[in-house]
Amino acid sequence: MCVILHRCRFLHIPKTGGTWVRNALNTACPNVAKTAYGHGGLQDAPGQGMFTFAFIRHPWSWWRSYWLFKRTLGWDLKNRLDIMCMDNVFERFMTNVADTEEGHCTRLFENFVGCDATDIQFVGRSENLVDHLVVALQRADEPFNEQRLRETAIANAGNYKLFSTRCSAEVRQRILDAEHKIMTRFDYAADD
Repeated sequence: MCVILHRCRFLHIPKTGGTWVRNALNTACPNVAKTAYGHGGLQDAPGQGMFTFAFIRHPWSWWRSYWLFKRTLGWDLKNRLDIMCMDNVFERFMTNVADTEEGHCTRLFENFVGCDATDIQFVGRSENLVDHLVVALQRADEPFNEQRLRETAIANAGNYKLFSTRCSAEVRQRILDAEHKIMTRFDYAADD
């Protein structure tokens, strides 16, 4: 999904808080021009040449969120990742990821934020979603109502009480090793 505002665009990387961001932009920004659905990346999204921002999250947290979403709402049998890795036990799912989809999260993030710091103007962290959205809009000089933005209700948050995301340290380390490039680029520590 891409949200086009007057002076900037937001690229939604799946499972990084984008539903809340879209709601906050619709609530707090007077100039939402259009929303294009789907998860097109940096090169495919409308609004080329505009100030562009997106949000990422720690890869381990992203994988937990992805699995919980699929476990709650169902696996997509047209999605290659789901077909190759689906399992209703988190550790087995993550083992399948480590065996068949090494570096998937890194490739996904790079599709939206590019491979170096010059490809996109601002990359925020979902761990600081509200504050980083304020920073992105300020840097883009986009008019917005900060109070309304901060009052936007949480959206699409997973309920981690429903299913266990326990996993062995060995499998977790395999995933973190595979996602090392994106973790290093955005200063994520293994224990974040």
